[in-house]
Amino acid sequence: MADYIPLDMDGKETEVKDYAAETTDLARPNVLLIMTDQQRADSLGCSGHPAECTPHIDELAASGVRFDCAYTTHPTCTPSRGAIFTGRYPSSHGARMTGMILPETERMLPAILREHGYETALFGKPHFAPMGDYPDCPSREMRRLWNHGAHPIESDYYGFESVVFFGGHGPGIWGHYRDWLRERDPAAARAIENASGENGYIRAGAYEDGLTDMFRSPLSAELHPTSALGEMVSDYLRRRHERPFFLVASFSDPHHPFAPPAEYADRYDPGDMPIPVPPDSDGFRAFPPHFGRAFRGKSGRFSGGGHVDYSAIPPAAMLRARALTCGMVELIDAAVGNILRTLDERGLRENTAIVFCSDHGDFLGDHGFLYKGPMHWDGLTRVPFIWNLPGAARAGAIESGIASTLDVTPTILELCGIPPEPGIEGVSLARYLRGKEAYERDEALTENDDDYLGERLRTLVTAKWKITAYAGRPWGELYDRVNDPHETRNLWDDPAFRAPREEMRVRLLDHLMRREDRLPVQRWYA
Repeated sequence: MADYIPLDMDGKETEVKDYAAETTDLARPNVLLIMTDQQRADSLGCSGHPAECTPHIDELAASGVRFDCAYTTHPTCTPSRGAIFTGRYPSSHGARMTGMILPETERMLPAILREHGYETALFGKPHFAPMGDYPDCPSREMRRLWNHGAHPIESDYYGFESVVFFGGHGPGIWGHYRDWLRERDPAAARAIENASGENGYIRAGAYEDGLTDMFRSPLSAELHPTSALGEMVSDYLRRRHERPFFLVASFSDPHHPFAPPAEYADRYDPGDMPIPVPPDSDGFRAFPPHFGRAFRGKSGRFSGGGHVDYSAIPPAAMLRARALTCGMVELIDAAVGNILRTLDERGLRENTAIVFCSDHGDFLGDHGFLYKGPMHWDGLTRVPFIWNLPGAARAGAIESGIASTLDVTPTILELCGIPPEPGIEGVSLARYLRGKEAYERDEALTENDDDYLGERLRTLVTAKWKITAYAGRPWGELYDRVNDPHETRNLWDDPAFRAPREEMRVRLLDHLMRREDRLPVQRWYA
């Protein structure tokens, strides 16, 4: 039993559960966490995408639980990933912006599981620290370290016993993947290295109707990093495991550059893609000032983007980005299918809990933007979130309540019979997934500190409303999610909606106060 007084979000003492007893449905389960990078919730066939390019992921949803309104804790990589693996918001775990290092003092999910007898392994992209090349940065994920022969990550990385590292995006991914490619096809590896240079991007095979980061990968599907990752994870599953495992398969796609292999790149017609939400017809006058400046390329750098005149990007390029994204997502699905087949072949599926999620989404043309940034529209903040438990009572369920990726760590801990750590701010979904209690979460918080713009914003989503408040600013955002699902009308300054704005502002404040970091914990009374 813990030697501290466990408190709930309201500060009340909570019942200490016997978590080990709760594992009777799935005794000491293996856990497979499949992550993607920058994938929208609506990119899956099971979520209604007309391309229907994800049959294997759809199968996970059909035999599991798909959360239809799941939100990220942060719209960029490192802060969101830190929250997924700690159960703590970025403002609590310390990596509040991409370009910061997740403190290794944080209690990470793999470290906790390892202490309780789990084998922990990560294949793919961690992005717990900067990947760019900075002479004063101690990150072990930096490109130059790997490109010049070093292997600074092999094991014991944030609690992972073994790590097969993939750094960056596109065909120029570095790390252990590059070693794999040199061994599998030396000529292809040399061609990639000669073409990509230090920046890891390849400007070849571009489309006339696209941007410079929209091109056909020079790698075949078999040699593509996505396929390589699926193969490596499958090889891991074929080994003999003396202990239950916590295995993370972290794909670098469908993050830009939009560069699937040629056989997937032209599989989808841009004209068949869902039309993006158009830019605001009034130049974003009813939105916070940085929206209009960013759209016209006048804001400078911001977290996740900037220095791009989005207003000059033709609609055809936005549709091309969507079509190429479908190609990348289909290739991910094929790799997921390979992993699931291996689980079945090895008889592991019956005792493996599977989670599928992404760190954040992508505008993909919505409101005239690409990539990501400090605008918390659903295309960016709403993500895929699927839980698949063998023998689960809710198989095939679609949960429409609000969900958060903050809940990954506490849920996995409870599924494995391990009590929550002090400081965890997410809530466990385990009893809901097992059919033992109703779904309770009714709101989700997305944080965003953007030091480039000097903005600090917090967004709270409920079934009816979405509010975004800015520290020290008179402006904000309020959307009616029921009557304006595409979030085209900002109601913040509309007198007719003053009452719901103030109600949501109070609710946001209440949420922030209730989830405020409780570390260190009080252990003595005086």
